Amino acid sequence: MFCGEVIDECLPRTQKYCSNRKCRMKYFDHFRQRPREALERLKREREKLNKHVLDLRSDAAEAAGIQNPEDFIPVAIPINLRHIRHLPEKRRRMFCDQLKQLIEQAAAEHRSSTHLTDDSTMQTKHDAQMQSTELHSILSVVCAVCRGSCCKNGGDHGYIKVDTLVRYMRQHPELQQHQVLEEYLSFLPKKTYEDSCVYHTRLGCSLPRHMRYEGCEFFACHGLADIKEHVIYTKSTRFFIAAMKGKNEFRSAFIEGNQILTTKEAVLVT
Repeated sequence: MFCGEVIDECLPRTQKYCSNRKCRMKYFDHFRQRPREALERLKREREKLNKHVLDLRSDAAEAAGIQNPEDFIPVAIPINLRHIRHLPEKRRRMFCDQLKQLIEQAAAEHRSSTHLTDDSTMQTKHDAQMQSTELHSILSVVCAVCRGSCCKNGGDHGYIKVDTLVRYMRQHPELQQHQVLEEYLSFLPKKTYEDSCVYHTRLGCSLPRHMRYEGCEFFACHGLADIKEHVIYTKSTRFFIAAMKGKNEFRSAFIEGNQILTTKEAVLVT
């Protein structure tokens, strides 16, 4: 790979460096650099995207009659472009079958008392991240502009895990296994976004927060993480949100606190 020498036949065929120490060190340095280069590339891409969103903010402010658009921090977030469809019976059955298995595992964990996850620690972590109900309401508005791009991998399992069910059983010790199953199935909507989580509806997640997977509450895309930092450290509550795929802006909004001042749909920018 570096010196052009023919590798000894006794060495693995996948090895791309010879027995020379310098070549070996170069090889490992090369692969150590790859994560760093990937992060730098991602940083450059985000800088380009932020500049693009800055331009979009000016155009959107002029069209909407927003005064002092520079007061609104520009933030790019992903976007959900899926369509609402009736939840197929096949997906319901698949979810139900998986959920039954998970509930059996969770019940065994719960009975054996070997599952020692500290729910209070999880809640403390969540409270520390959210800081205030004001921040929570701002983030909810931002997620509404996106409409749940992060829900797409929920598929037919709804992100439900054994840990999630053990926590729910601890909160509701009076419920039997079949009742836990009935509770989760009762929140399955008639219509969901296609190719997304079974609980993903036009109005958001149909499952109550205390029944969801913990990751659903803690997860933040890059845009949401930026907004958290601004609200916590700069006390800013004014943002221009551009929900995008690549450089295509499909939805944007000026928000102040938990209020959407103006919104714009389906504008294609090439």
